[in-house]
Amino acid sequence: TNRWRGFQQKGIVLNSIERLLALYHPALLKVANQQLDSDVKQKEGASDLVQRTLEEAARTIDAFKGKTPTELKKWLTTILLHNISDARSY
Repeated sequence: TNRWRGFQQKGIVLNSIERLLALYHPALLKVANQQLDSDVKQKEGASDLVQRTLEEAARTIDAFKGKTPTELKKWLTTILLHNISDARSY
């Protein structure tokens, strides 16, 4: 669709949504490691939270309304921060 044109113009081949989202794993892992305190890390590790975030994003990709890689990264980071907040509450 046209909304993915920005990614195609950046040279990213869209074989699947999962492959696209996986490109953001390192950046999301960095954010998770910076945001998690030791109490939360004992409950759920940074890598687990990132994986959950990417799975959630893949299931709800139609909710993404952006058009650029920067907008996708921001959307993914928002989901991750929400998941971190949830992990703190349980």
